[in-house]
Amino acid sequence: MKRAHQVTAVVCIVFAAFVMRRSLALRLHTPLGPGPGYFPFWLSAVFGGLGLIMLVQATSGRVETGPADLLPTPAGSRRIAAILGALVGAVVLMNPLGFRLTSLAFYLFLLTTLSRTRWVVTLLVAVAGSFGVYHVFASFLRITLPVGLLGI
Repeated sequence: MKRAHQVTAVVCIVFAAFVMRRSLALRLHTPLGPGPGYFPFWLSAVFGGLGLIMLVQATSGRVETGPADLLPTPAGSRRIAAILGALVGAVVLMNPLGFRLTSLAFYLFLLTTLSRTRWVVTLLVAVAGSFGVYHVFASFLRITLPVGLLGI
């Protein structure tokens, strides 16, 4: 278990260094405040610091073992696969269908697959989460979201 923690810590540190290097190519500050590289830079710095702490703890021998039932049950594995599949589907469909239709399908799929709520609640949450969020971002915050081929 000690070696696994050390390898995980090194992978975290390398990933944090990669993100930090990429974020330095962006501006950290603009005249209006933080630039596009500000949050990635500081998040990668925190992530790299946590990876360094994990490496020190793993090397010094203060590693706790995980619980015996760490792996998910078969039902839990199916839920994890459903969530990952829905995320991949949302990424693939975002440009062709646009934010509203993709989010609607994403919410409907996840809420019908993973929860036991009534269909009215599922439908209201899906519509509010897709069309409502789009309206808030597009109208009030003036942030451009993908529209898609259908114009919806």
